[in-house]
Amino acid sequence: MIRANASLSATNRESHPSRNLLIRFILGGTTLIVSISAYFSYQAARNMMLKDLRHSAFLEVQRGGAEIEEWLHVRQVEVQTLANTSTVRSLKWSVAEPYLKAEVKRIHEFFLFQIATPDGSYSNTKVGRANKNIQDRDYFQKAIAGKTNISDPFISRSTGISLIAISTPIGSNSAISSSPIGTFHGNVRVDHIADVVNSLYYGANSYAFALNSQGQAIVHPNSALMSTVEKPAPSLLKIGDRNLNAIAQQMVNKQQGIELMEIDGTKKYVAYLPLQAANWSVALVIPRENIESRLQFLDLIALIVGGLTVTMITVLWQVQAFEQAELKKSKTAADTANHAKSEFLANMSHELRTPLNGILGCAQILLRSPALPNQKQYHVNIIEQCGSHLLTLINDILDLSKIEAKKLELHPVDVHFPSFLQGIVEICQIRAKQKGILFVYKPPINLPTGVHVDVKR
Repeated sequence: MIRANASLSATNRESHPSRNLLIRFILGGTTLIVSISAYFSYQAARNMMLKDLRHSAFLEVQRGGAEIEEWLHVRQVEVQTLANTSTVRSLKWSVAEPYLKAEVKRIHEFFLFQIATPDGSYSNTKVGRANKNIQDRDYFQKAIAGKTNISDPFISRSTGISLIAISTPIGSNSAISSSPIGTFHGNVRVDHIADVVNSLYYGANSYAFALNSQGQAIVHPNSALMSTVEKPAPSLLKIGDRNLNAIAQQMVNKQQGIELMEIDGTKKYVAYLPLQAANWSVALVIPRENIESRLQFLDLIALIVGGLTVTMITVLWQVQAFEQAELKKSKTAADTANHAKSEFLANMSHELRTPLNGILGCAQILLRSPALPNQKQYHVNIIEQCGSHLLTLINDILDLSKIEAKKLELHPVDVHFPSFLQGIVEICQIRAKQKGILFVYKPPINLPTGVHVDVKR
């Protein structure tokens, strides 16, 4: 029974930490799996929100581009309508001048109207007949070739002001010739385009700019980059910033989109869009935080979940480490106690065996005496058997120490089985008689005569 209890206790001690370790492993694994799933869900949700925010920023550029497109389209229609009037087609400035000056006052959007003949000489509502020539102007050459167009900004030769020319050919009254008889120009200030571009806004420190077909800035917060035909500024295709070079190239190539890149040492989004009415592109530069600041709450939740996951796994690891340390301490304490117990049992068994050996010795001497009556010999024999049994119990106590140290040794010998059982019966009969219990021993007839056992164990 003692051995069974010791074995059960050892099994419980071994299975308890294993069970706890399994529980912690399952709990930690589940936490890790849930956290990984939450991380990928967070990434998916963040990407969707970021996509919506980027689209919202791009819509701001589209709004500005659509406003410029609409304004240019209306001005272009007005120029074409005026060019087809008989007054303008007469090419007589004395006839056209009062009419066109009245139109400048009526429409308000135009700085001046201008009529040019095929040789490049011209008259306009600001200076009348000019003594200069515009035959070298790109917008004039396109218009005299029959193509309505919108020019890049240039410095007017008659007024010295930066203007944009909306030019269209003046058709011939003759059914025979389809060649233009002149060109008509409605010149507008760059200011209106700049106002629309500068109205594009997406949070603090955002700014917009517009480029022409050469990658030069038509409108830009940095006036040093503003370009005209007469005073071309450095093209963004050739400046030192490779990221701006790449964006400028895509704008010149009539592409559109929104990209995250490093500009002036910080990450910024650049949304860009080409215009259809003119060979220009518009872009809006937005600091990264202006868009992604709306993701901060989602990022905070993800950070909290990540922190809780790390904390939980750390706690589980600390608990496991603490338990292992405590288990090691308990094992050390148990080993110390077992050693002390074994030492105590060894000392006590020695103290018990010394007088017991004296009793057994006296009993054996008496049994060898021929003068001892049979009745007394019987009782001395019982004393000798009880002493031997008691010695066996003492040895069994020592065996417990050997079992714990895993050093128990058996010494089997051949034994006459009926006599072995009879000795045990006589010891039990004495105990039974002392307690008034009837003890009856009836051995079966088929008992083996001899067995090979360790009689002490």
